[in-house]
Amino acid sequence: MSDYLFIIFGLALLLAVGAGVLIVFLKPKKVGVSDADFKKMWQRVTDLVNSGDDHKVTQAIVEADKLMDLVLKKKVSGDDMGGRLRNAKGLFTADGYNRVWEAHKLRNRLVHEVGVEVPLERARAAVSGFAKGFRDLGYK
Repeated sequence: MSDYLFIIFGLALLLAVGAGVLIVFLKPKKVGVSDADFKKMWQRVTDLVNSGDDHKVTQAIVEADKLMDLVLKKKVSGDDMGGRLRNAKGLFTADGYNRVWEAHKLRNRLVHEVGVEVPLERARAAVSGFAKGFRDLGYK
């Protein structure tokens, strides 16, 4: 009888270890945007906003929003940028979270409404809001 208990215990232990290994190696991993990729994409945003051209400044806001969405997709779930942003609230400072929301709302107006004009300083403030959010998320 003790031989059967030993075999059963051995099989149970083997199954437990095997299951643990499968969980560790098959679990999908969320990987963030590399520092090099982030810096390259962010440089494009800053180049656009610093151009002074109205169209490029508008594009900078849209690009910054896309980059934020890309980063958030790697960190939280959500059906869209707004959902991911809501789910990521705890990852930001209160100020960073509010500034990213304001910038995202401006992006939505630019994309969904006709004839929206954004003064240069407002556009720079929006991009600055995204920058604050990225710093909160650990991107420099």
